[in-house]
Amino acid sequence: MKILILYASSEGQSAKIARYLRDYLREHRHEADMESLDEIAPEVHLADYDGIILGASIHFGKHQQEAAYFVSVYKGLLQLKPTGFYSVSMTASHLEIEERRRLAEEYVAAFAEETGWFPTEVALFAGALQYDDYDAVKKRVVRWVASVNELATDMQHNYEYTDWEEVELFAQRYLTHFSQQVQ
Repeated sequence: MKILILYASSEGQSAKIARYLRDYLREHRHEADMESLDEIAPEVHLADYDGIILGASIHFGKHQQEAAYFVSVYKGLLQLKPTGFYSVSMTASHLEIEERRRLAEEYVAAFAEETGWFPTEVALFAGALQYDDYDAVKKRVVRWVASVNELATDMQHNYEYTDWEEVELFAQRYLTHFSQQVQ
């Protein structure tokens, strides 16, 4: 089976997760490709894929606009295939805290309402703090947000909060739904 993983990534963590998913799917004998929504090649034909996974991160309370635009253009095709959606945010770094889980789920619900797309499988993943990549102003803003969220504030280091076991579990759940829908 052939699966396409598309992602919108502002700081690279959604792309890193897409690579992990692609590699996992390939290890489990699926043909898997990945493409950035910013740079999707014109020769990529979505109809050639048996399933599609889309990933996007949260910035200022919303998923990237290119993800919403993609879904608005291809919603009809997406509804015909097994699909997955993963949302990346720092809010998802403490899903054991009910308020954080609810907020992360609200982001996904807002995206679904905005686009009218309800994927087969959904996951919430924590992102990363890439202080090395931020300019001076953004470092201070991110540090303030990190402190409010009880995350690392030492700007001399980068921090990755993505739970890779959860990413693998999402891939497993997607493949289970995928095999049931494709049969």
